Amino acid sequence: MIDDKKFKDVLIENDLFDKEKLEKIIKAAKKEKSSLFNYIKSEKLISEDVLYNLLSSYFNLPMAELKNETIRKDILFLIPEPIAQTHEIIAFDQAANGIKVATTDPSDLQTIEFLKKKLGRDLILHITTPKTIQEIIKQYHQSLEAEFEDISKEKKSEKFDGKELKELHRISLLLGWPILCWNMLFLKKLQIST
Repeated sequence: MIDDKKFKDVLIENDLFDKEKLEKIIKAAKKEKSSLFNYIKSEKLISEDVLYNLLSSYFNLPMAELKNETIRKDILFLIPEPIAQTHEIIAFDQAANGIKVATTDPSDLQTIEFLKKKLGRDLILHITTPKTIQEIIKQYHQSLEAEFEDISKEKKSEKFDGKELKELHRISLLLGWPILCWNMLFLKKLQIST
């Protein structure tokens, strides 16, 4: 993500640790075979907000303050949930010059280039915290639950035939929902009569 030497300079520049304390932290990170950034993050030596604001300044990218924001589902679903969760990157808005995305790692060029190609648009990068990404990930599930609720209302009075049930099952697998969760959600809400 960020080179240890450069991150050390950022920490010194921002007076977050004195030199003696920072040298101890660097030794501990090396002992743990961790990058300086990841060590400070895992040991919570600096708050997540401060840490990612430092990244924002270093990479000269704006911070995306998305806490308590609801993202339009057509924009959110531009990036599939498995990619969003694995690579900590989400789409949150669109502009004339591209799609605004928030990530915890702007140096993940492979994912960024893949998404540019997949979406056929430029990406306008922002930095955000892992905690914010996890909060936004919940919106994927809320959107899917709402859609499933709509389906159950439409189909409540109808019987599902095998084809419809198999199609819903296929969709749930594509979306990464565990079968058990899917079965509990649908079979409970849809009173399937045999």
